[in-house]
Amino acid sequence: MHRELLDSKYIILKKLGFGAFSTVWLALNIKDRKLYALKVMKSADKYTKTSYTEEEINRLVAESHNNPAWLESIKRYVGRAATRDDTHCLQMHDWFFHHGTSGRHFVMCFEVLGKNLLTLI
Repeated sequence: MHRELLDSKYIILKKLGFGAFSTVWLALNIKDRKLYALKVMKSADKYTKTSYTEEEINRLVAESHNNPAWLESIKRYVGRAATRDDTHCLQMHDWFFHHGTSGRHFVMCFEVLGKNLLTLI
């Protein structure tokens, strides 16, 4: 069985879900051997432009665990050094463009969590 390789490191394993603007795939990173959720945006320009905003927000959330003021407040509150998990927000680990048969797609790589919100509703 041939599995698609994205960004020279993510092997697509199966579809996790989809929405109006994207499809989410379970993928194995062949470099760190961990599973990730790849959110592949539709290729139309309007979706790519929106993706830049989403990426910026997710990058700021992912980087918040390095903010000195935040680190100090967590240390005071929980009595230990803070980790990325202490943000209690979805963590984006990577992003890239994928050139597929239907065009250029913006892809964001996230940690794998539980069921999506629509399923839970």
